[in-house]
Amino acid sequence: MYTLINIIIYLNMQNVPKVNVVTNFTNLEVCEGKFQENLDRIKGNNKKGSIKIDQDKKKYLEIVDKANNLKSYWFCNEIIFYRK
Repeated sequence: MYTLINIIIYLNMQNVPKVNVVTNFTNLEVCEGKFQENLDRIKGNNKKGSIKIDQDKKKYLEIVDKANNLKSYWFCNEIIFYRK
């Protein structure tokens, strides 16, 4: 099982980052497929997004929202503790 996590970081502000657990998926491919769906929903000149690869060779999505001065990161992580 994998979970889709969203972290929102406010730039140049004293706000605490927000962490959202979006949902769970049965495998990594389905979870990472949600990155492209999020990219397709981005509208406006002030928002830009891209899928990147981290040092562990895992994909993540980065969205920059210049109008609201924030960055949003989307990760798929394996669930360590899960009970059906």
